[in-house]
Amino acid sequence: YFSDLVRPEILRQAKRQLERLRTDGILDCGSLEQLLEKRQFSPFPQLQMTERPDKAAAALLEGRVVLVVDNTPFVILLPVTLNLFFQAAEDYYDRWEIMSLIRFMRYVAAFVAVALPGLYLALTVYHPELLPTSLALKIATTRQSIPFSVAVEVISMELAFELLREAGVRLPSPVSATIGIVGGIIIGSAAVDAGLVSPAVVIISALTGICSFVIPNISVVSGLRLSKYLVIFLSATLGLYGFWAGILLLVVHLAGLSSYGIPYLYPFCSASVNHYRDLEDSLFRLPLPWLKRQSIFMKKGGKR
Repeated sequence: YFSDLVRPEILRQAKRQLERLRTDGILDCGSLEQLLEKRQFSPFPQLQMTERPDKAAAALLEGRVVLVVDNTPFVILLPVTLNLFFQAAEDYYDRWEIMSLIRFMRYVAAFVAVALPGLYLALTVYHPELLPTSLALKIATTRQSIPFSVAVEVISMELAFELLREAGVRLPSPVSATIGIVGGIIIGSAAVDAGLVSPAVVIISALTGICSFVIPNISVVSGLRLSKYLVIFLSATLGLYGFWAGILLLVVHLAGLSSYGIPYLYPFCSASVNHYRDLEDSLFRLPLPWLKRQSIFMKKGGKR
C-alpha cells in the first residue's frame, strides 16, 4: 500500500484481520479470501482477486490495499465494490467511447443472466397476455408436443448448461471451448428434435449462458448463477410477482453488503459522499483526462 494514499481505518482493519487468523496454512488466495470475508453466506465476493500486475498497480494508486500470498500468482485487492468487478484493465487502454459501450453491455448482460429465464417462465405460464399475440401463439405452437411443464424445461436446460460448463473446466484447454460450444449445439438440437424442450427455451438458456461469459470476474458470475435459480423458483411459484420479488431480494442483499466500511453498491448509492466523482468511472467510462479524481478509497488529502 501507499501510506500517503490508503485510509488508515481500512489498513488497521486489514492488519487486525490478518493477525487474528488461526489456521495451519494458507495455500492459495481463495482460502485467504474466504477467511477475510465478513458475510460468509453471501454468494457474492467481498474481496477482489487478480493476477494482472497492471490491475494491482492501479489499485495501489487508488488507495487500496494489495495482499500478496505465497504459492499463487493471484493477489487480493481490498476494499471492493460491485462496480469494480465489471471493470477490466483493457477498459483504459482503448478509446472511451467503445469501452463505455462495452461496460454498459456488461451490466445489461448481468441483468439478463439473472432475469431472463425467470421472466420467460413468468410470462409464458402466468401472464401470456403481456406477450405480443404472434409471439404468444408461436410459443404455444412449439410447446404442443412437449411433455414437460415450462418450469421443468427451463431448469433442465439450465442444469445441462451448467454441466457443460463444468465439463469444459475439467477438460484440457484446447478441447474445453470446443466441448462447450459443440456440446451445447448438439444437446439443444437433439432435445428439440426429440420433442423434450421447445426451441424458445434452448434460445433462452443459450443467451443466458452467453451473457454470463461477458462479465470479466468469475466470482461475480458464480453469485449471479446462484441468484438466477432463486428468481426461477419464485417466478415458477408466483409469476411476475415472484420475479420482481426475486430481483428485489437480490438488490436488498447487495445493498446490505459492505467491504471495509465501503457500501457494496457504491457509487450507485452514497455517491454524494465523494461529490459524485466516482460516477465518472462507473456505468460508463469518461475520457482519461477527466478521471483525475480522488477515489473514495483514498484518505482525505491524499494525492497521486
